[in-house]
Amino acid sequence: MVMIQKKYNRPVIILRKKAEGVNSIEELAWRIKSDCDVKVVCCPQHSVSVKGMLANIRFIRTIRAPVYHVLAPSEAYLLPFCRKGRKILTYHDLGTLYQGRNWLYSFLRMLLLAVIPGFFADKIIFVSRQTKNEYIRRIRYISPRKIKIIYNAYDKRLVPEAKVENNVFTILVIGTDERKNLSGTIKAVKGLNVKLHIIGKLTKIQEDLLKINKIAYENAYDVSFEEIVHAYNNCDIVSFPTRYEGFGLPVIEANVMRKPVIAGDIDVMREVAQNAALLVNPDSINDIRKAVIQLMEDTDIQKMLIRNGRKNAERFSPERITEKYNQLYKEEMKNSQTRMVVCKHDNCYR
Repeated sequence: MVMIQKKYNRPVIILRKKAEGVNSIEELAWRIKSDCDVKVVCCPQHSVSVKGMLANIRFIRTIRAPVYHVLAPSEAYLLPFCRKGRKILTYHDLGTLYQGRNWLYSFLRMLLLAVIPGFFADKIIFVSRQTKNEYIRRIRYISPRKIKIIYNAYDKRLVPEAKVENNVFTILVIGTDERKNLSGTIKAVKGLNVKLHIIGKLTKIQEDLLKINKIAYENAYDVSFEEIVHAYNNCDIVSFPTRYEGFGLPVIEANVMRKPVIAGDIDVMREVAQNAALLVNPDSINDIRKAVIQLMEDTDIQKMLIRNGRKNAERFSPERITEKYNQLYKEEMKNSQTRMVVCKHDNCYR
């Protein structure tokens, strides 16, 4: 099969193939595109097999652009195969580097998704200082000149509205993978007059835990963004006692939607949430329970968190974050033109 060559005179954002229930990175890409002069392309295959990775490499070799931006860390292996041009790589977290069936598999993932791409990247974007520090601890040779921090932005479609009145205190939980610590929230609210609204596909173990602890709940997954907005508007608080994050967008979304939020007391939450969340030990059921009860009973704490949250959210406005990307692309476009002139002079550009 002959693949058609495509040439662009603007930055190209490279996205993974859309996966079921995964949309945060895609939303960021389209948010950037709405305010910046960029082209967005999606890989034709999931990067879960050698066959899929080779198909994506063939695809990326058909694209010529002055700037390439790999936005998903799972596709970082593509960076060395991008043609001549400036290369940008974004890490939202490093969780994908630790997914290994054995030490050899983990080593290869680290090599393909961090070590080699880091060498070829002209700029490496991290969405938090915590993610940057974690990367540097593992990949020691990266030049500080390559590194830049650009926070994630909330979606401008998040608009707070009055909650539909009901008699049940509703706790919104976003995400069901193990690190989000849904089990901690379930155990913490046992015996309380609350309902959990859980966004994300439940495992059999999680369903059984809800039944054993007699928790009232509703569950939805593969939801539209409008449904997520509705869920925020119709909850009383958000529970996010996560054990590991690269950024932690639900905390900022809760701030925007004027909902008090409980978050895990980990480095990135202290950086991102600051004083706009109740931080708890994610491994302490008692801490989580105390925070839930405090927010159920103390309206002054609720009001303080909402007030702090509105101020905190200003740091992550779409306008502020896309302007940072716009500035980045302008700088890299300029650097790309300089490189082309130098390479043509030395007969190395092709």
